Amino acid sequence: MISDQEFHSHFQGMLERHGMSDPAVFRQVETFDEVPVCSRLSELDFMSSLPIVDQNRLMIVAATRHLIKICEYLDSFPDSEPGLIVVVSITSWWIDEDRASRCNDGTIEHIVPAFWVGNLAHPDMKAFRFHLPRSNPAEFVLQTVGPNGFEVVESRIEEWMQGCPKRVYVARAGDIPATARA
Repeated sequence: MISDQEFHSHFQGMLERHGMSDPAVFRQVETFDEVPVCSRLSELDFMSSLPIVDQNRLMIVAATRHLIKICEYLDSFPDSEPGLIVVVSITSWWIDEDRASRCNDGTIEHIVPAFWVGNLAHPDMKAFRFHLPRSNPAEFVLQTVGPNGFEVVESRIEEWMQGCPKRVYVARAGDIPATARA
């Protein structure tokens, strides 16, 4: 089993390699941006002894811990850009295979946590909305982060997606404005 300290150092290394360890990089964005925590599965080799479900949970927990650091840093700037929000977005729920498509529940296939930065005050973001969680992927994320201090929401689920969102988001509780909710 990997220790929390060992995992933390590997996770910090991923953040540094991808230019995300300094919270200042999330201080401004024109419309929105999304940067994955890791870009290659080989970056997760240090967790290879763990089942994928545990790897996914560890990555979500680590990303939300870093989200808190980012949000606390942004809170220290009273003149921050109005409408700026940073959340963890998690993708790779929809698995498109040759014969059939299916929804990943987080237990068998890797998911991809990322940091999503949006300027909800930008005119191009007026129609953007976070939706109440109702999918199995959102439930997996909610069970992982718990309700204390966080809110789990998801992207709009299209009918053809059979109940599977493109993204599940984790926000610090109270950070999603009412105007960005569906």
